[in-house]
Amino acid sequence: NHGRLTAAMMRGRGNVHDVLGDPDDADGALLLAPPGNYPWGAGPFGTLDQAGNVAEWVYDAWSDTGYERLSGTNPVREPTLFDPRVVRGGSWRTTQETARVDARDVFNDEYLPDMRSPYVGFRCAWDRR
Repeated sequence: NHGRLTAAMMRGRGNVHDVLGDPDDADGALLLAPPGNYPWGAGPFGTLDQAGNVAEWVYDAWSDTGYERLSGTNPVREPTLFDPRVVRGGSWRTTQETARVDARDVFNDEYLPDMRSPYVGFRCAWDRR
């Protein structure tokens, strides 16, 4: 579930805020879609909804250096209470081209722990075993 390119982006004009797409119901949902609505997008371990709908606010602290100098396995940048956090996966306002699990949101340095957003949330998961 993702937005569509804005006219300014298609013309190559605009500003950084144009990476937020216009809501588009072509994928069946104008804004949020019900969880599990796109089963063909399941990950290799059966995970659903990892990209689109709401962008995922994760534990990692934001750094403009990314994951440099961190472990190659499960890299974590420990946050303090006030650090901006990493946001991944895109949302219903993100274009298809940028709604990727491996892409950090371009506004990451603005996602402080006390911020609220209609397109940033967190994902719940549980072990079926």
